[in-house]
Amino acid sequence: MTAPPRDRDHEGVFLGRAAAGHTPFAVQASERLERGEMLFGDGWRERGIAELVRELLEEAADIGAWGALADQAVDDAEPASATIVAALTIAAWHGARAHEALTLAASVIEAPT
Repeated sequence: MTAPPRDRDHEGVFLGRAAAGHTPFAVQASERLERGEMLFGDGWRERGIAELVRELLEEAADIGAWGALADQAVDDAEPASATIVAALTIAAWHGARAHEALTLAASVIEAPT
């Protein structure tokens, strides 16, 4: 099943709700959507919800993986190192929660009806 064309108003509402007041997130996500469409067109419409959720699962795992690498790069002698490590840990925790939620969504999508 082909998804309908992008609805930028819907995207704005969704990203605004997800941002929960952190506007830079919504702005960067919107910019990435625009850049992606310029580079890759609207091929996402043909992929289907199961494949899109699998892609999101990979992205959620990437948050943890990149966090683990960044954590290793922190200079413990740097005055802000504790703040940086805390931020990386929080980001990885949210990536894990996203992965957990998306795993549930994937199981519902793939469940026999």
